[in-house]
Amino acid sequence: LNFADLITNARWADWVFDSPGVDTDGDGYRGKYYLVDCKGPGGSGPCDTVWYKGDGVPDWRGPQAPPAPAFELTTKPHQGILRWTGALTETVKDPISRKRDFEGYRVYTSRFDINEQYSLVANWDKEDFTRWAYDSTLNDWKQVSYPLTIPQWRTELSNPTFDPVQYSHPSFEIAYRDTFIDTVRDVEGAIIKIVRRERYSYWLAEGPNRGNSYYGTDRQETNPIQQVAVRDTIVEGDSLTYGVYEITIDNLNGGVPLYFAVTAFDFGDYAKNVPSIESSPSNNAQYGFPIYSAEVVTDSNLKVSVYPNPYKSRFRDAFGNWQSYHGQGYEAPGQVMTPFDRRIWFINLPDSATIRIYTLDGDLVRQIDHPDRFLTRYSSVVGWDLISRNTQEVESGIYIYRVDSRLGTQIGKIVIIK
Repeated sequence: LNFADLITNARWADWVFDSPGVDTDGDGYRGKYYLVDCKGPGGSGPCDTVWYKGDGVPDWRGPQAPPAPAFELTTKPHQGILRWTGALTETVKDPISRKRDFEGYRVYTSRFDINEQYSLVANWDKEDFTRWAYDSTLNDWKQVSYPLTIPQWRTELSNPTFDPVQYSHPSFEIAYRDTFIDTVRDVEGAIIKIVRRERYSYWLAEGPNRGNSYYGTDRQETNPIQQVAVRDTIVEGDSLTYGVYEITIDNLNGGVPLYFAVTAFDFGDYAKNVPSIESSPSNNAQYGFPIYSAEVVTDSNLKVSVYPNPYKSRFRDAFGNWQSYHGQGYEAPGQVMTPFDRRIWFINLPDSATIRIYTLDGDLVRQIDHPDRFLTRYSSVVGWDLISRNTQEVESGIYIYRVDSRLGTQIGKIVIIK
């Protein structure tokens, strides 16, 4: 019988229950470990530590993606600008591998805050490479390292001119050749034999390697996500760096609000057969219209705008077909349309304002106090659902609106065609 799956599942249950290398109770004991990739003559130099047993105190944690960064969202007409730092994301350790396994970021937008609905805008990841070596017992190549940058590989191999791109294919003819100290261990991880072996290796890029610029299909491309600064920090006695990032998303429809999200993903754990894990877009999604925010409106003393104006319940598109705002996804997207889902939007509002809508005879139709619990969707936007103060649908006609705020008073007209 083949008990490989049973052994793997039991091991993972053990690791989730009690994470290896984690001193949960703070008594200085982190569990059992063994050493690999020892450097120096005869393997007597520094080694990497692989933890395989916990400290005996439950943790109940499995592999996790790096925490998604908190970001600042700034909106302008047809633009969304996102800024964030990797102070936490890039320095935290995975609870299972005990490694700082951050690999990169992805930026998404969506009409709905549903993970499956988010669309990828851009990807930024570290330029790093994993090492793959030929294993004669498997008659195949297997990954033997976590990803390292080119400077790190040059230090690792004591080769100041090493370029992993020169060894990017699993071929014995062009493989990188060196010797290493191999260890044979028992089921408890104890070394029972040390063997010096010759190794054939090649390198693979970890992910697309899209930094600030990268080579695309046929030319050099500029990444929409830019690392604009690198900062130093010390975490648990280790000197680390993290980045500061910014992206400007252009050509957005000013009348369509969006959810913006930044996710973080890691490089997984090849030793434990864990693939790359990405955080959920919903973890830090922010909602906004690609228009000026209330702060910009106040600072710039902008004038209120109204759209759609005129409001038409039905209209012909460029092909002569009848359409509606609901049919085009502007009203009640993804839902059944009701009379309360119609919207005329007032934009370029400060953080508070009062909107009064009148008939041409001067009768008050509706008063909306911004922010409104149901009608305010963003700091500078409030909607009118075409319902009167008597909870009735308004008729076709011309209406007068008056907006009062700390920026003054503005008066205009709205045309409704049903």
